[in-house]
Amino acid sequence: MFLINGVPFQYLEIQFELLNRKTEILHLIKSLGRGGAEMLLPISYKYASHDQFEYSYAYFLKGKDDLVYLLKENGAQVHSFEAGGNREILLSAFSLAKYCKSNKVDIIHAHLPIAGVVARIAGRIAKIPVVYTEHNLMERYHPITRFLNKSTFAMQAHVVSVSRDVEQSIRKHTNTKVPVSTVLNGIDTLQFKRDLTGGEELRKQYTIPMDATVIGFVAVFREQKQLPVWLKVAATILKSHPDSYFLLVGAGPLSDEIENLRDTLGLTNRLILPGLKENVRQHLSAMDIFFMSSKFEGLPLALLEAMACECAIVATKVGGIPEVIESGISGLLVSDQSQQEMAEALRFYLTNKEEIKAHGIAARQRVEEAFSIQRMVKELEGIYRSLIA
Repeated sequence: MFLINGVPFQYLEIQFELLNRKTEILHLIKSLGRGGAEMLLPISYKYASHDQFEYSYAYFLKGKDDLVYLLKENGAQVHSFEAGGNREILLSAFSLAKYCKSNKVDIIHAHLPIAGVVARIAGRIAKIPVVYTEHNLMERYHPITRFLNKSTFAMQAHVVSVSRDVEQSIRKHTNTKVPVSTVLNGIDTLQFKRDLTGGEELRKQYTIPMDATVIGFVAVFREQKQLPVWLKVAATILKSHPDSYFLLVGAGPLSDEIENLRDTLGLTNRLILPGLKENVRQHLSAMDIFFMSSKFEGLPLALLEAMACECAIVATKVGGIPEVIESGISGLLVSDQSQQEMAEALRFYLTNKEEIKAHGIAARQRVEEAFSIQRMVKELEGIYRSLIA
């Protein structure tokens, strides 16, 4: 064996190759549909250190590929393992390990529990470190999902939580010895800023008077968001402030229920349901107040986007939301259990309209200071560097 200063030449060759090539990061997620965790991937790719890291992306669920074109449009490689459900996803571990070896992946960064479980098993097989981001409170998962997540938790190199509340949930449910870092979600504040012209055009399109106060929300229509509660509060507000308009952007499993409830509650002519929108900046710019009624959250991107667009915020104090909103300064926090509190917070803005503008400006400043995508990417890449080192 040929030695240089007592070190095998083959070993030195491997080290030289590692030092002179980009670090390969594979982001792994269950689907590339339009969820909050999924949206972070194409946004963060734009601000990554491409001179040091090579990013690629992989997902499982067939048909849930809305964001694939955004990644590919920016030059990223995207691979689909084409699984039909959780069982097929879990059986993909060997295929994932083989893929990682073939593509010289250095770190797998998994998002959400099922992808996390598969990544840990594949990482163990391929001898690749795994970083896992927890985007939600662990107690909110199905018991089987939570069990699988917990039982493989030690098989990873680093855990990222999107809020301190999520970090506390991780420590409570796992007693993990794996390093845990809180890296707060971020958004592109250059992309998300108030578009006055676009907001006015949208109001004209929906025949909303320019001087009307618009209360809105952007969400996937599922149980977590408590949209029936949102509509009931809207109906209450309309009785005391009949000049109010409501804008509920999105779609999902509860779409039919929401549409029927709109008519039942007498909101037909005041609640606009534009459906799912690819770019929500114009809709956020048409809103004065962003009203978030969720019963649980991690750290929601839609909230940060609304703040960046200078909406005054009324939001439930759940998950990471209290870490974002300084109540009374950049918005108002309310109980997720009290429709009365929600309505009172909205009435405060409707009777003190100067506070809408003041809190909206403060919300924008808050996002710029603490929740930029550039800061988020920098912190994540610091974790990657520590693992490679």
